[in-house]
Amino acid sequence: MEIVNIISGCTGIPQPLYPDSHYTFILFRSPVIITLDGSEFRMTKSSAVLISPGTKWLLRSMRKSSPKSDFVELLLTPSDKQELLSVGLSPDTPIEICGDFVISSLIGCMRLHAVRIDSLNGDFFTMTMNAVFEAVRTEVSACGQAHRKRRIAHLSDLKRLRENIYENPVRQWSASECADEIGISREYFHRLYLAAFGVTFLHDTIESRLMYASELLETTNLSISAIAEKCGYDSDSYFMRQFKKHRGCTPTEFRASK
Repeated sequence: MEIVNIISGCTGIPQPLYPDSHYTFILFRSPVIITLDGSEFRMTKSSAVLISPGTKWLLRSMRKSSPKSDFVELLLTPSDKQELLSVGLSPDTPIEICGDFVISSLIGCMRLHAVRIDSLNGDFFTMTMNAVFEAVRTEVSACGQAHRKRRIAHLSDLKRLRENIYENPVRQWSASECADEIGISREYFHRLYLAAFGVTFLHDTIESRLMYASELLETTNLSISAIAEKCGYDSDSYFMRQFKKHRGCTPTEFRASK
């Protein structure tokens, strides 16, 4: 992850410096209508969005006053993108959050630190931006818990799907195919899934595989490579990285501890 621009306390339309080459994370602290590549989203609460490089977007306030926002421009690695999907941030898909204070404060701290040291380099910015994304996950989860208290469309279909994910961990699950089976758009599917269970579709597909992998590590003498293949991973190294990231230890260390 590389951060190249931070703006805190923006009033009006955000003006990224590098919209065609960098991702832009925007925290909206007021209700807005945002159009992304022709798709309109009406965000009646505080919201966040990760805009991909080159995506065309328009913004309007839902109030008479100008929209209020904070934003960060950054370069992302493939692993960064996977991490963002796991916290509910799909590119070019705005999400409502229950509170913006913590997220806005973290971005403000980064901006102040950047001004003080006249630089955007250093672990402080990467660590704080990761804290921003974790705060987004927390706020989205809080909204999901609130939404679950209300009626959620297609809830029975989503429950069956989630059961199937954990019963069939090695299947190559596709959000687009699952959305088509239910008869809804991919974007709406992601939002409903998060609202229903408080975690993303991607989180559950990863967790189901890792649970199966953990079971095989405990109950068989299969090699790490064989377990990776049996769990549907194309790469041993990717399996080991994902296992350590989500379990806090390598597969070998996990097996030795049992």
